[in-house]
Amino acid sequence: MTKIETAERCKVTPALIDQLVRDETIPPHFVTKDGRAGKLIHLAPAAAAVVVLLQILQAAMGEQSPTPKRVVKALIPKIQQRWMNPQMQDNLDLDLPLDGGDTLQVSIRPTFITRARELVGA
Repeated sequence: MTKIETAERCKVTPALIDQLVRDETIPPHFVTKDGRAGKLIHLAPAAAAVVVLLQILQAAMGEQSPTPKRVVKALIPKIQQRWMNPQMQDNLDLDLPLDGGDTLQVSIRPTFITRARELVGA
């Protein structure tokens, strides 16, 4: 899917998709650049799961918090695994070290992946 298609289906702006590609919240292996100077961006369908999860976490933690992006980036391998194996329904668990020595424990149901699959028709 193109960047614009992904943005429309996830109800975000193309500028946000650009930002997520630039800061690698959407990982490089989910991105293909085509056209003159690589301006046409195609995204793997699993990128929608990244966007949906980020929206959920930002709604809970605040859009300006850096924590949602850190959580999403740390969960990319598990997101990709669940995308490839939709029958896996166990939670995505993470212990994320925070500044100051604390640890954020996260356990997320994979329902956001199901929602993302519906958005992209996968």
